[in-house]
Amino acid sequence: MTTPLQPWAPRLPQAYNEAIDGIAVGPYVGSCGSAVCRGERVVVEDIQSDPLWKEFKEVAGRHGLGACWSQPIRASDGRILGTTAIYFPTTRAPVAGELKALESTAHFAGIAIERPQAQAALRESEKNARQASVSKSEFLANMSHEIRTPMAAILGHADVLLTHLKDADNRGCVDTIKRNGNHLLELINDILDLSRIEAGKLDVELESCKLAEILADIWSLMHIRVEGRAVDLQVVCDGKLPTFISTDPKRLRQVLINLIGNAIKFTEEGQVKLLTSCVRREEQYAIRFEVQDTGIGISQEHMTKLFKPFSQADSSVTRKFGGTGLGLSISKRLVSMLGGQLTVASQLGVGSTFCVELPVGELKDVAFSECEIEKVSNEAEAEVARRKESLNCRILLVDDRRDVRFLAQHILEGAGAVTVTATDGREGIAAIRTAEEEGVPFDIVVMDMQMPIMDGYAATSELRAKGFNRPIIAMTANAMAGDAERCLNVGCDDYQSKPVDAAELISKVRRLTETISLETLQANRDQRKAAMRNANSAETNGNHKRVLVVDPSVDAARATAALLELEGYRTTLCHSGQAAMHLITEASPSCMVMDVALPDMNGQEIARELRRNGFRGLLIALSNKTEKDQDLLEAGFDHQLMKPAPKGKLVELISAHADKSGLAEDESSTAQ
Repeated sequence: MTTPLQPWAPRLPQAYNEAIDGIAVGPYVGSCGSAVCRGERVVVEDIQSDPLWKEFKEVAGRHGLGACWSQPIRASDGRILGTTAIYFPTTRAPVAGELKALESTAHFAGIAIERPQAQAALRESEKNARQASVSKSEFLANMSHEIRTPMAAILGHADVLLTHLKDADNRGCVDTIKRNGNHLLELINDILDLSRIEAGKLDVELESCKLAEILADIWSLMHIRVEGRAVDLQVVCDGKLPTFISTDPKRLRQVLINLIGNAIKFTEEGQVKLLTSCVRREEQYAIRFEVQDTGIGISQEHMTKLFKPFSQADSSVTRKFGGTGLGLSISKRLVSMLGGQLTVASQLGVGSTFCVELPVGELKDVAFSECEIEKVSNEAEAEVARRKESLNCRILLVDDRRDVRFLAQHILEGAGAVTVTATDGREGIAAIRTAEEEGVPFDIVVMDMQMPIMDGYAATSELRAKGFNRPIIAMTANAMAGDAERCLNVGCDDYQSKPVDAAELISKVRRLTETISLETLQANRDQRKAAMRNANSAETNGNHKRVLVVDPSVDAARATAALLELEGYRTTLCHSGQAAMHLITEASPSCMVMDVALPDMNGQEIARELRRNGFRGLLIALSNKTEKDQDLLEAGFDHQLMKPAPKGKLVELISAHADKSGLAEDESSTAQ
């Protein structure tokens, strides 16, 4: 394949450039063609007499060119990108320093040419990475919802059956269903946790917590697993322990439960012990958890791959004991995220000791005490029993799945609550309005977040925009990082994951209806909104890349959002005009892409209201009309696109606005 000459030399005669344009590069094609072919500098002092110009000396002479020096332009990897050349009207030999200057010019030209190419490649790489990240996140979220939702129904109905069955054989069958269902759920959670850690979407949240309560929880959960087996489980404290420590109690429980679960699984008979102590490390303290067992042990050969995901010490272990081989990998990463270390010592046929050591700081003003696990465990069980006392409230339960509604209703009504159900967000809003008109308002709403017609996020946003101040508990089968934060940011007061834990749900309903006042709940929401506004304002001022997508169709909104997120934009979704008006203030977007055919407000009305209130961001109308609607533009929209919006055009409009906004801000900052 030959490379054609493509001259770009504005100061040379245009006719000369046109004459040589497209000529194939070769060893006797003037100074530039020869320089490319040879890969070295070519200096021609007299074009008319030099053999390299034999075929082209007439055209050169016709345009007054007497000499030409050409230097290859190279990329950082040595590839030739082109040449830079100096032409003279007469014959000319180089003098001292001129060839060095030509070489330097070629060097800097290479940098100038290569930089935009590298930037373009980087942008493409970032786009591909974002696309992969979005695809992975969407897959994990969908998998989480699609698997955990039916599992919630299976486990919940097993609980309901157990309350009705008396026959021991029947109860044994249901217990088997429940036990294996819980095991399957653990495997699912392992896979999701590893994916979230690898994607950087699993966070730890440090808080002050009671160490004794964590140990008591572990005892109450794990001693059931050794019932009927020749295994003695002990939870022992070695000396006095601090009353409070700063850690993520959820993740610490997860790690210790996994380690103890493994120890029980690999110990057919003998002992499993959790030994907890407080050790001093110079000026700091650390809590040391040792999980000791007298099980099968691990050989030195297999210790090296113990913490690798999807692997176990011996493939025969999987066949005999089961499991994904993810637990230890997840535990090690979680311990690292908590600032600690997870180590192991083991001898084949004798047993293993897994040690977790977590730094807990100086522990100034923290009391130390003897830890009586059984006493704390009994107190905790008594507290759980107390929480199961009757509820005295009216609850609206909103979920599109009949089996989930049945289970949650069974739990709540079993605790004494009066429940009314709805199948989607729109129906739920109507039920709230009807109840208020009839003088029997709901005390609390339990709302599923993923529903057709109107999901829980949109319904909650609309309710808060209309002034509804009663507590709302979000209920979702998603297990992705950020789910709880997203629910709280739209106006929910708490978060309940599926499968639903009966005691946990009852406890949350009780806390929100009996312990915390409506004024305190509203103050908490206002505080979250202020924090979110500040965060969004800082982010928007920095990159102008937050877009509010408003569409009555959940699927259409998600499709538009996915396209924008691939280009690096951050999106917020809603499905009604009321919710959009609310989120314009809360989410502080620099752009809104809106279907003008909304169920509660028309697009012109929204645009006028936003412009009256001082919104200066970009407004893009999506409609089914092929022709321009002047009324939309007069109402305040900047652009109108026909649905489905062409991706390229939509991104082009938003990018142009973002660039313009960024430039305006830079100029404003400079002026100040």
